[in-house]
Formats: sequence, structure tokens, C-alpha cells
Amino acid sequence: VTASDKQKNSSSENIKRGNGVPVFDEYDDFPQKLIVEQDYHEVKTKLNQIQIFEIIQKHFGETNSFLLDSAGGPEADGSTSYIGIFPEFEFTLYKKRLQFKSDHNGIHEVFKKVFGKHYLSYDDGFDISNDKFSDVFEIMSNTFDVKEMHNKKLPISHGLVGFVGYEYLHYLENIQRADKKSIGLPDIHLKYFSFVIRIDESSDTASIVVNKIKEGSKQSVEEIIQILELDPQTTFPNESNSVKDETKERSRDGQTCLNPLLERLEGIKKRECGQDRSCQWVR
Repeated sequence: VTASDKQKNSSSENIKRGNGVPVFDEYDDFPQKLIVEQDYHEVKTKLNQIQIFEIIQKHFGETNSFLLDSAGGPEADGSTSYIGIFPEFEFTLYKKRLQFKSDHNGIHEVFKKVFGKHYLSYDDGFDISNDKFSDVFEIMSNTFDVKEMHNKKLPISHGLVGFVGYEYLHYLENIQRADKKSIGLPDIHLKYFSFVIRIDESSDTASIVVNKIKEGSKQSVEEIIQILELDPQTTFPNESNSVKDETKERSRDGQTCLNPLLERLEGIKKRECGQDRSCQWVR
């Protein structure tokens, strides 16, 4: 008997209690889906990713954006940074309890209906019981109906951004939690942002992916385009716009970005072991 067969044979009663994995055959019968119209724009910019992010945070608030900054490295996967703006919803998982938050009632109602078919609900969330996070994510991803209004092949177009904590292992294996004092951080905390800006340090063109959810916010892309087209000389008169040049240099010589770290480690070794390095350094 395969896992798929077990899923098909699971009763809706068990799934409602959160004691089984979702029945994937029922996805077509979802009471509602989030319709996403995805559009794409390219804009010439002289700003680097740090400057763009600083302007965005000033305009839209620190909690309404994120920056995934490239540390430099090979051009294929180490020269691209991403900025997200306008979170449409967020969710947290903590001790098997799933919670959703959104400023848009339409989005909140969709998730409430969808997850209500699979899990036992309580005042402000759902009990996923022994299900894995992959089961939860499968339900969530199938809630989206993305209609691409472009023909671009994008490495990242939309999705969830946030953190996965150490306790994530409890959503991979059935391991009992240790009875210890907790600092109260969620096991998983992720947000969905409707605007994603891609900045490549080797190019003077930034790309914007806009994911418009029917029930979500109505932000215009024009304001983001105006930010990207700002002149760094007038916007940041006291700064040098050298981040792109420095990143290119790091990309050509990956060792360059490691040198400061190696120097610090060398200093620690000398302090701990002495100049002759006679002890075994294990830190």
C-alpha cells in the first residue's frame, strides 16, 4: 500500500481532526482559491540594492519589506539580491498550531475555508496534529491560482519568505519536544509579499514581479518604478554608489570577501593558543 493509497483511503473525519495527511484528490473541490495575476516589469536603475531598500523602508515602513542581500560570489547564484514589498498575509506554526494573519478579510476567509476542510479549528488557528509541514505547504500552494501575464522564465516569482527555526525538526519526524523553557519564537514564521524586486549587481536593470491577489492590496507598480529611477547623486549626495563595483570584484575573486573573516579567526587562534599554536583549536 503506497502513501498515496493511504491518503485516498483516509476518512474525512480523521483529516478534520488533523490525524491524517490531506486528501489531495479533494483540491479541485476547494471552496475558493486565491487568484493571482502576475505581471513583470524591467526598469533601468543606478541605485544599488541597499539604497533601494533604504528608500522603500522609509516610504512603506520597516515591517512591510524584506531584503535578501547577495553576499557576492559566482555570477550564476551569488550576484542577485531580492527585495519584497507589501505583505499580503503571514502564517506561523508553533507547537503544531497554525495561525494566519492578514489585513485583508478576503484572503483570511479563503485560508479559513481551505484549512477548515482538513484540520480542527480553534479560536485563532488550526491544529495540524501529526501532519508534516510538507502536508501543510501542499494545501497552501494549491490554494493559489497564478495567471502569468508575461512569458518570462523567472527563478523566483512569488512565494513565502521568513525563517524556519530549530524546532522545525518536529514537522519532519515524530519527535517528542523537550520540556524546557521557551523564548516564545514560532517554529516557522513566513510572509507572502506581493511585489518582488530582483537586482543583479552585474546589470543596470532591475526587474519587478507584481502578484496581484484579487482579495489583496491595490498597490500600484508606478510608485516602485519611480523609486528605482531616482538619481543616487541627488538622493544620496554624501554616499558613494560603489556597492555594485565592489560586488563585481568579490565575484571575480571569491577569496576577497573571506579575507576579513579569516583575519578575525587568525586573531582568535593567536589569543587562545599563543603564537606557537601549541594547543588544539576547537572553537
